[in-house]
Amino acid sequence: MMKLSMLLLTATLVVAVGGVIPGLQNPLARAILTNVSASAAQSQAILKTDGGPGLFIWPDRWYLSSLTISQQQAIAQRNDAIWRDAVDKTVNATMKAANPNLRIIGYVNAIWIWSNHNDFIWSYDYINANHPEWFLKDANGNRIISGAHYGVMLDLGNPGFQQYIADAALRAISGGANGIYIDDAHEIYPSFYSASGYPINPRTGAPYTNAEWAQDTYNLIKKAHDTVRAAYPGDYNKLVFYNGYIHGWQGESFMPVADGAMSEGFVHAYWESASSFRDPATWKGEIDDLVNYQAQGKFIYAVSGASGSDLNMYTYASYLLGAGPRSYYNYASYGNGWAGFGAPLGTPSGAYYYANNVYQRDYSNAKVLVNPTGNWYTVSLGAGLYGLNQDGSIASGTTSSVNLGPHSGAIFLKNPNLSSMPSPTATPVPPTPTATPVPPSPTATPTATPVPPSPTATSTATPVPPTPTATPVPPSPSATPTATPVPPSPTATSTATPVPPTPTATPVPPSPTATPTATPALPTPTATSPAGATKVSIWGNSAVPTKITDHDTAAVELGVKFKSDVGGQIVGIRFYKGSTNTGTHVGSLWDSNGQLLARATFTNETASGWQQVNFATPVAISANTVYVASYHTNVGRYAADDNYFANSGVDNAPLHALRNGVSGDNGVYAYSSSPAFPSQTYQSSNYWVDVVFAPNLVFALNLVFVPNVVVAGR
Repeated sequence: MMKLSMLLLTATLVVAVGGVIPGLQNPLARAILTNVSASAAQSQAILKTDGGPGLFIWPDRWYLSSLTISQQQAIAQRNDAIWRDAVDKTVNATMKAANPNLRIIGYVNAIWIWSNHNDFIWSYDYINANHPEWFLKDANGNRIISGAHYGVMLDLGNPGFQQYIADAALRAISGGANGIYIDDAHEIYPSFYSASGYPINPRTGAPYTNAEWAQDTYNLIKKAHDTVRAAYPGDYNKLVFYNGYIHGWQGESFMPVADGAMSEGFVHAYWESASSFRDPATWKGEIDDLVNYQAQGKFIYAVSGASGSDLNMYTYASYLLGAGPRSYYNYASYGNGWAGFGAPLGTPSGAYYYANNVYQRDYSNAKVLVNPTGNWYTVSLGAGLYGLNQDGSIASGTTSSVNLGPHSGAIFLKNPNLSSMPSPTATPVPPTPTATPVPPSPTATPTATPVPPSPTATSTATPVPPTPTATPVPPSPSATPTATPVPPSPTATSTATPVPPTPTATPVPPSPTATPTATPALPTPTATSPAGATKVSIWGNSAVPTKITDHDTAAVELGVKFKSDVGGQIVGIRFYKGSTNTGTHVGSLWDSNGQLLARATFTNETASGWQQVNFATPVAISANTVYVASYHTNVGRYAADDNYFANSGVDNAPLHALRNGVSGDNGVYAYSSSPAFPSQTYQSSNYWVDVVFAPNLVFALNLVFVPNVVVAGR
């Protein structure tokens, strides 16, 4: 839901800065990690030189082109993936010849371009000469120079520019790359425009809001992803990534329309102080997202680092807790490699776990420990193990315990002399596309905006990184919304066992009597009382919004209009919660005229998923009468699927969420700092509010007739 009452974030939020780091940014050695099998449909996309998820390099723009052919070949043979800030067809061909499984990902930026960046994927000269309208301008009509990188800022919401980036993915693939990554996928923040001015949204004539920016970023990523999928159906070696955080709203918003992400700033960022650490809950959330997104078939390229200090043991050990065949690691401070990356870890023996106050994961030849807290802990290792030193060397003697300091990691080996690599899995061959796609020209007419994807699983996301402070723009509830709806959230976010839907009552067949009689069994009335009734809701627990997190951060009441075929009692209110929808939530039940019938405050909420609060006293409702169920959030970030009720409602008899036109429009809201009756509507949005309903007493006569028994031979 995007309305006029948006908040404009003004805090200096630390986000992924597009990487121009001199020289190679990761080692050429390999950590041996693998144990998770991929789905059959995407198994060919797992490109691992040594049979396990390796490391990747992320060189400066023109670094690879400056190397000799033999140097390029050596890099290709030692790595699984290369993310390139500038793509050269000749270099691509040389490196792919040396390693056919090498994944090469080309670079484009969502929001700015250097004036000297001109390659066959995207070009400043082309945009400047042919589409000057694609450059953003400030209120004075001047182009804006990004304060972060001194590039010229681009209008990522322009449909023509979105098509140009989508075509750039096809151009990259035609030039020997596997796809592109779209850099700087996040909300705007001051350093991007502080150099020369604040961007004006050409479609509104007003300053760009963070919510509009996030929506346009989503549309751009989706356009590129859909274009590649349409050109190469079923070929999962043709890929589109975004560069930004995977934890929190960015992962929830952008991951469903991408093949994965470069998580630049995973656990700790190279632009962050070495003494600055994320809280344990946020740290754990990043590890869980690393695990969960891989389980969904996404590829995660984790980039860690630290400013002025070496935290590689901590960040690398953190990565190893969630590493799998779809993950890669890069420590941004290393040029030619860290010896520890070549340590023979073996294969994971299972998922990570928490024991002795630290997080641990066992490998066939190693044990990994991480302490994300500010405390010291002594951890017993059991049998003597060989420690991996900070410089990457292996200790000469064994130890049976370790004192793990604050924000630290440790890696121990069982056999330091294990040199044999596990046999790699058979090298998958990508399927041949049914037709050789021809990249459309940059001026191709953009296609229609695609329909957001539907969800497939539930989220287990843990608390997200700290939310930046915000300067609110006063809401205008009565104003006509002009902004585009916010992007949907991830289609799937978890490998956890989903909560089964609330079962409906299932009749149990009567057991036969031991000795049948000829007398018909008397009909026995059965009844269900409200106190013990089978309670029903409009949606089951397995239902998940398409867009779990809206980017609106204003306090708001959100509701749904519903009715029941029978009378009964509303026991409580439910709503679906994303991980960033924090704070206090209050559920309310209203009649259609706005009369409050009951209210209760939610307690003991989980981090995400369906939440429920019961009223102190159930509320009786009448059959075929419209009511409104709602909840209030102080932070926004609610679930919202636009156009949900436009043409149909939701029927789970006896309950019905009404389609538009039955009782006005459905999907109602009201901006308010405290609970209030929601009466406004926006694009028939479903805000995923529900009720817990106990139908009135219903007597059922179960007629059971037992026929006369005929015994043969008597």
